[in-house]
Amino acid sequence: MPPKRRTPVVQLIVGIVVAALAAGTGGYFLGASTGGDKPAPSPTPSSAALGLFDATQAASNKAKLDFELAGLAAPWLSSTMGPCVSNVDKGAPPLNPDETRHVTCRYGSAWVHFVVYKSEEQRNAARTYRQQLNLNSDEVAPGVHDPTRTTGGVTGSPGKVIEYAFRQKDGRSLCGLSWERDADSLATEMIEANCEEDLGGKWEPLRDLWQRHS
Repeated sequence: MPPKRRTPVVQLIVGIVVAALAAGTGGYFLGASTGGDKPAPSPTPSSAALGLFDATQAASNKAKLDFELAGLAAPWLSSTMGPCVSNVDKGAPPLNPDETRHVTCRYGSAWVHFVVYKSEEQRNAARTYRQQLNLNSDEVAPGVHDPTRTTGGVTGSPGKVIEYAFRQKDGRSLCGLSWERDADSLATEMIEANCEEDLGGKWEPLRDLWQRHS
């Protein structure tokens, strides 16, 4: 019998992303972005800081997280983030009507979404929706913080953080944190994970992940 063909990595990752979205992961459905001037250059990983495989993966991800997403993505590229899927990749989920770009990456059991919106109005509308989710999030995941202005843990860039939680179609709760830097005009980042299975019912792991990549 001829040997079985292996599924290409990109096709496999795209399939995982589609499955996650179908299960209710909020990144593609919620949207989000940031505002401001051109960001100052951020440090990028080198092959000396990462092993060869991780450096190669980081270079591949960096090529997808360029232009408007470069500032938000830079702190993530020095970590062992899994392969990212861009909306232009074959088989990727379609963009939401208010988006121009959407890149989804995997970090352990968490999903990291990088989104660029068509306009500030649409970015602001997405932010308002997450703020509304925040109002009821304590009922889903106790201990949620109110939206606030703060600075990134790595870059020191000022911006806005919103924590939110909601019930997925399967009944499980999803916890998310969105980060909008003042230095960006239309881009935002969202980190999402299952509140119980991935975070142990606590917000601190999600906040720590953001702190180390912001």
